[in-house]
Amino acid sequence: MTYNLENTLTYLSRSSFDPTEPFRVPDGYCTPGCWVTIAALANSYNRTFAELEFNGESQERYAQAIKLEQILSLDGTDSYPHQRCNQGFRYSPITALNSAGQTNDATRTINSCLRASAAPDAPGLRALMEVVGELHDNVWAHGKATGFSMAQKYKVPREDDTYVEFALADLGLGFMGEMHRSKKECSSHQEAIEWCIQEGNSTKLHDDPWTQRIPEDCLRSPFGSSVPVRDSENNHQGLGLAKLVRLVNAYSGSLQIASGDALFTIDENKDTIYKRLPIQWKGVAISCRLRASALSKGSEESQDSPELSYIIKRLEDDNHG
Repeated sequence: MTYNLENTLTYLSRSSFDPTEPFRVPDGYCTPGCWVTIAALANSYNRTFAELEFNGESQERYAQAIKLEQILSLDGTDSYPHQRCNQGFRYSPITALNSAGQTNDATRTINSCLRASAAPDAPGLRALMEVVGELHDNVWAHGKATGFSMAQKYKVPREDDTYVEFALADLGLGFMGEMHRSKKECSSHQEAIEWCIQEGNSTKLHDDPWTQRIPEDCLRSPFGSSVPVRDSENNHQGLGLAKLVRLVNAYSGSLQIASGDALFTIDENKDTIYKRLPIQWKGVAISCRLRASALSKGSEESQDSPELSYIIKRLEDDNHG
């Protein structure tokens, strides 16, 4: 069985995640949507790599290859016995998004993997890399908890094609919490996702010229809770989700966005649906999957399809405007 983001959340709802017991990784093929969810959950419970139970040596070795052991170890232990020859080509390792520097590193390593998936001048590839950077910035600025991201290429079953998947997850405020924080009304997690993926909507708070700035590595504000403080120097615009939805539709990709008890999906037929999750995911989890062939042919298809040409132009205008 293939464990994508949705299947993994369902699996977690059926397993008792007892903090005193080992946590078993799903028995099947784990996509990036699965791995980042496991990383975020294990990190939130302060579980180490040694406390995870894998289904065989090959699964454990792959988890080490993508550096799950390293990010869950207090001392950065990395006992993977081989060279990571495919890093930056077939996959990017799981990276913790808990500082501006690590967030930038995650963007670089994931985009390196993406560049190996399509023609360098493909407009869809350029747009996807821009969206990855903006989503990383949003998680770092808004998550209020460590986020994790990774990318991977894997074969499309029974076809001569490759999937390119990017995923991230955190256990922070979630969309509904973000809306409440920014004084926006919202009565359900589905409503929060619906609002956040609409173009032009953002929970970014307007900067107050009287707010105090504190260093990124400062753990507590010296001004007290009554004085407004800017979280960081991050200058994101909060538009990453709308761009991502537009990009997935333009290239017939698939998308899963989970927050709270709601899951928003887009499949390769461009059908959209909301589902009720059997688990409450406190933060946000996102998995985006596109075919490498679609990204590579984007520049050619845009010449024949006025609609796709318009969408690509909008994406490029957003990224450079």
